[in-house]
Amino acid sequence: MESGDILEVKKLKVDINELLQGVEIHQEIDEKLTIDNISVNGRDLEILEPIEIKADIYNTDDGIFLSGKLIYIYSENCARCLKEFKNKVETKISAKIVGKNEDIDEYEVIIYHSEGKFNLEDIVITFVNLSLPMRVLCKDDCKGLCPKCGKNLNEGECNCEVDNVDPRLEKLKELFD
Repeated sequence: MESGDILEVKKLKVDINELLQGVEIHQEIDEKLTIDNISVNGRDLEILEPIEIKADIYNTDDGIFLSGKLIYIYSENCARCLKEFKNKVETKISAKIVGKNEDIDEYEVIIYHSEGKFNLEDIVITFVNLSLPMRVLCKDDCKGLCPKCGKNLNEGECNCEVDNVDPRLEKLKELFD
């Protein structure tokens, strides 16, 4: 395999033996991985399209490294209005590839290889988990739900009279009434 050739991923295993032996210094990954659902901290996400993986694996004096990006689209409910929407995430990925007995830096993301091979799906799932936002909104200015009737305020105002007074300031409000 020549430098710049697209690396074949068979059964989601990536073979880096030529990098380990010093035959090559660079390999590419340009793949799409189909994963239907991922469960993350109690959140079940439906992955709507194959996850795009574009990465380089390269051999340096400091070791073998993977660097690139993931692009994926998933469906989730808005944290404010609870409406289901699509969210697209593009995230950088970076890790050091080591054998089971090699020394590692505790601050690096590590991919362990076995006999010069590692599982691409496990790495993709790990980086999807790391890249997910803690709280997602359908849009930046989402108005959420009415606290009294539950109407989605993005679809229009409701007729509820909402008195948003912090209970700690209730006594001050009485002075103005």
